[in-house]
Amino acid sequence: RGENLGLSLLEAAQVGLPVLTTDVGIAKDLFKGDSQALIVPAPLGLESAGEALTFLQRYAGLDRNVRTKRANPLLNRSWGRAAEELVRSLRAIN
Repeated sequence: RGENLGLSLLEAAQVGLPVLTTDVGIAKDLFKGDSQALIVPAPLGLESAGEALTFLQRYAGLDRNVRTKRANPLLNRSWGRAAEELVRSLRAIN
């Protein structure tokens, strides 16, 4: 809840896992229109809890077959490529 970026969300999505999260950091922007992600309000109320359970039940009993490649450009980068882009950006502003 206190994490601004949501790094664990990025990592889960990178490997194609379904994501259930509250509106933390960039979650809303990253998972907008993503059928493999559900963003619920915090704190979790009864209505949202039911929606979350329904979402999770779609994946019950599944293993690797649940992994889905996402089209979001943020998720198609390797960590090496992201590091190179960061270095280029920092050099450009210095």
